[in-house]
Amino acid sequence: MSKDYNSTLNLPKTDFPMRAGLPKSEPQFLEKWEKENLYEKVLEKNKNNPKYIVHDGPPYANGDIHMGHALNKILKEFVVRYKNMTGFFSPFVPGWDTHGLPTELKARAKAGVERSGEISTTELRDLCKEFVLDYVDDQRNQFKRLGILADWNNPYITLQKEYEAKQIEVFAKMADKGYIYRGLKVHSAKGFDAWEALSGGLDEPVRCRRQQDYRSGLYHPGGLGSDCGRGHHQ
Repeated sequence: MSKDYNSTLNLPKTDFPMRAGLPKSEPQFLEKWEKENLYEKVLEKNKNNPKYIVHDGPPYANGDIHMGHALNKILKEFVVRYKNMTGFFSPFVPGWDTHGLPTELKARAKAGVERSGEISTTELRDLCKEFVLDYVDDQRNQFKRLGILADWNNPYITLQKEYEAKQIEVFAKMADKGYIYRGLKVHSAKGFDAWEALSGGLDEPVRCRRQQDYRSGLYHPGGLGSDCGRGHHQ
């Protein structure tokens, strides 16, 4: 008969489980933190201390989270949690971007609307609003499952009227100060790769024509393509 050697070992007695069982234990931790209002208690403890603010760039509310979302939020929360643990007042306010063509396209696809012209503007807006708010709730629960402490009950959402009003207010201030103007910018012109056109990646007659197109009203790095027009007359 084999001998049980457990009784021969001088080990400490503990109720701590031998297996972590994280799929079962993590939800219990999260539920406990939420019931205890852990996030609010941390901020209350540090409310009179120096501030450290991390601005959370919002994800699109048009699908479930993926590894990019997880990496983004977890790294931010590392910083916020560390700052709170070292005595700073560091709130973490999550947000969601509920505007944009990708969101509209997904909302229309889900509703079976092929073209925006098939429904009125009001109907399209209501359709998109319902679509994104559903995903705000889904993503919120998914982020909370990652163990991220944040002000989940009071996020900023870009379709909120107060948010849109603040955007217009800030834009007006920028316009008053002359920061809003119309001008030219560097970009890839006429659907071709600008750098390829300015370098030697194309046949020379084509490259020269495209350099000339690219220069029209736009800045280009000096010194490139100085040989254009020599021996290539169209």
